[in-house]
Amino acid sequence: MSVYKREYSKGKSKFPVWYYCFRYRKECYRQAGFVTKAEAQLAEEQARKTIIWDNKRLTPAINSSLQDLLPGYFANRAITNAPGTAAREQYHIRPFLKEFSKTLLSKISIADIQWHIRQRKKDGISNRTINLEINLLRCIFKYGIDVGAAINNPAKEIKKLKVVREEVEIPTHEGFLRFIQAASETRYGKEITVWLWFRAYTATRERESLFVEWKDIDFEKNIIRIIPKPDNPLKNARCRNLIMVEDLRKVLLDWRREWLETFNNGTPPHDWVFFNPNQKHMRADGFRAAFRKAREKAGITFFTSKDLRHYCLSHGMMSNISKDVLRTQAGHVSTQMIEQTYGHLSQEYRAQEMKKFSFFHPNNGSKPDETLKNIQPQEQPGSPAGATEGKTGEGNGEANLL
Repeated sequence: MSVYKREYSKGKSKFPVWYYCFRYRKECYRQAGFVTKAEAQLAEEQARKTIIWDNKRLTPAINSSLQDLLPGYFANRAITNAPGTAAREQYHIRPFLKEFSKTLLSKISIADIQWHIRQRKKDGISNRTINLEINLLRCIFKYGIDVGAAINNPAKEIKKLKVVREEVEIPTHEGFLRFIQAASETRYGKEITVWLWFRAYTATRERESLFVEWKDIDFEKNIIRIIPKPDNPLKNARCRNLIMVEDLRKVLLDWRREWLETFNNGTPPHDWVFFNPNQKHMRADGFRAAFRKAREKAGITFFTSKDLRHYCLSHGMMSNISKDVLRTQAGHVSTQMIEQTYGHLSQEYRAQEMKKFSFFHPNNGSKPDETLKNIQPQEQPGSPAGATEGKTGEGNGEANLL
């Protein structure tokens, strides 16, 4: 024990002369004012339990408010995550920041987070949005623990709210062709239709497709390389080679000729496959206005740019393509995302598959009608043998069901 007695004390005294002093992680913890050695020892034991628990610090190294901590957090996220992640998180943290901006991070409790959730529910915010905010708080507290501004993560103790997931409606091939036709009639029809076919055949994310260059496309091997670019490090930082089907190959070759004619067959200012129609020297930025107009004209109620990825993978599953092949095309580590998130089966496909369903095995040679005739009524417990045969319905007015 690190308990000491003041040097000037001589003999027995009723004055407080005992104190404890110990160091933990280069910091000194000291307190005086104890009359007896036993009191000092007990106080030191309590102090050690308070400061040190399971080799973890229970007092923050720095006192930082939530608002002061966020600049460092977002700077770190911009380095370690995709470029758009930090921007989305800055939007989702604003509601919580209104109430707890000046509160020390170590003082924010589970009760504070639960109160915030109740207020958001009263405001009519969806459970999915609230879950995004809770997940963001978990990341912030984790960063706070790493830099010494927090000692625990209260957001990890909060359970996510249940989210009712509606069935995603994937357009049929006829619906998608109507959408393509409507897109071709917009102001920049050629540019957007090629982009739509590219997304529908490759299952690429929007940002990935916009950063594809002609040098990434190998027309001899029918491969499209998805690799990191300076402004697009890829979501999971995994390079992959996409298989280019023949229909897409024809579309891209035709677009390549028109692409060169756009720049008068001279030296183009860039190598982007999809450029901005208004500013041809710049990369395209999603064709959002044309996409919205085409959707309205085609009469499709809900269909976003992200749904093009769902459309490709869903119809890939309904075409009986291997899940591992689809996983590789999508850039996932396992097939779990394909099965749970992107595997939307259309009503027509499910109806066609359910026609194969039957309780009667075809190998035994029996038909449903013949099998039903062979089913005999079961005798009631306690009824005499032959009682069923005696009840023909003629003498007692009961009808024989068989």
